[in-house]
Amino acid sequence: MSINYVMHSVYHYSAGQIFEDARQATRDVLDSGHVPIATGGTGLYLRWYVPR
Repeated sequence: MSINYVMHSVYHYSAGQIFEDARQATRDVLDSGHVPIATGGTGLYLRWYVPR
């Protein structure tokens, strides 16, 4: 299963929206019985995304 999100550069897409979308995508993957794998982006977003 693969979930890919691509936004056109003309849209305003905040870090908060990225966070919410990533969390929802993770919930969708977990609900389907699969293990989510987050790749790409910067360490900044990954550190913010992963709970401590």
